[in-house]
Amino acid sequence: MNIFVINASPKKESSITFHHVLFLQKHFKNLHFEYYHLRKEALNENEIEELINQMAVNDLVLFAYPVYTMSVPYGLMQLMGQLLSHTSRYKLIHVNVSQISTSKFLFDNLAHEYMAACFRDMDMTLLNTHSAEREDLLSNQGKKHLIAYMDEVVYQIKTQYKKTHDPYIREVNQNPFAYEILPEKHKEPEDILVIYNAEDYSESLKNMIAAFENICRYRVHLLDLSNHSFKSGCSGCMVCQLTHKCTLNDGFEAMYQEKIANSKVVLIASDIRYHHLDKVFKLLDERLFLKSHYIETKRKAMGYLLTGSLDQNQHLLMALKAHTSFRNIYNLGYVLHNEHTLNAIENLCDQVTYFIKKTPEAPQDFYGVAGMKLYEDIVYRNRGFLRTEHRFLKKNKFYDFPKKSFFKQQAMKIMMKSILHKPEAEQGRMLNEFLLQPYKKEIDY
Repeated sequence: MNIFVINASPKKESSITFHHVLFLQKHFKNLHFEYYHLRKEALNENEIEELINQMAVNDLVLFAYPVYTMSVPYGLMQLMGQLLSHTSRYKLIHVNVSQISTSKFLFDNLAHEYMAACFRDMDMTLLNTHSAEREDLLSNQGKKHLIAYMDEVVYQIKTQYKKTHDPYIREVNQNPFAYEILPEKHKEPEDILVIYNAEDYSESLKNMIAAFENICRYRVHLLDLSNHSFKSGCSGCMVCQLTHKCTLNDGFEAMYQEKIANSKVVLIASDIRYHHLDKVFKLLDERLFLKSHYIETKRKAMGYLLTGSLDQNQHLLMALKAHTSFRNIYNLGYVLHNEHTLNAIENLCDQVTYFIKKTPEAPQDFYGVAGMKLYEDIVYRNRGFLRTEHRFLKKNKFYDFPKKSFFKQQAMKIMMKSILHKPEAEQGRMLNEFLLQPYKKEIDY
């Protein structure tokens, strides 16, 4: 049985992800593994054609990657866009495919959902997948999970596992959004930033940006990322943990400080293609990793101007919500290309005005609270290595452990003992009364 592994880690052979696959090769000696190490730069047409041909002749195509900022690495997202748009992608119909990721489980499900959507579009047969903890290879339990995963994949191939999902529903073409520019009004001096990629954006998106710029009562700055040439997404070197600086000296830091850092409101304008925003925003997200902490994004707001369907890309909607909530950014909402686009843009402008005047804090939800708790735990357990992250969380008093609430715990023990032998109805009343005491004190009744 031939397995073609596409190693999408920027570290290639030196990655933890790749070593998880090497363990599988060592254990399953009857399987033949062939490796393709994805480079940072985009492949040319001939290279994509050759890669598709290699994928098509194997029993299984296995994508292996680390999770970077709630999704796949930039290089893999770039590759998926090339595969989906290539004329020879028909060769991949019904080809068996699987994926294995390594992470600390911080929104790794979003990366898997994105890849699954791409596989559906190519009509590939998606088999069992595996999300590994980065240190699974160092524990017996983790090794068992890895072996069980590949064992099931082999079984599915041998029994000719049949695809059960329908081909992905593609969006019906809509008429382009048009907007007639109104006479310019006086703009108030509050900097609003709209980020987009003019190299590859639709006419509708162009007009949506123009409409927002025209209607918004504040001064709007435009940042066209196609005017900036950045080397790549995150290389995974982790030197930033020591220096708090990126080793890719390509002007990104200067651009960030000049254009993004001081903007109170940022709008992302993008066409949704191949189940994600424009790939340049994935690059931007990875490079902003150390810039996107709570304190740096506190009392900032973000909104989205989008063409395409969020309904058909729930993983993307979840990712956008998680990005803002996890980083404590006030979410202004989403403007989509439909029959209500102009009304939605006007509402967005009103939301911007509200935020500028009131500067509300971002409301908390599951994505932000659960994500931050998991993030704190990851950093604390690896604080000897994640030095920059640890200093940041400690300095700003994010760590909420250990829980030092001795008197509260003692009071609860005494209360529980006092009601233990009461009738059930009385137990419920007394317990509820105890729990309500601090709240009653706050409202004085």
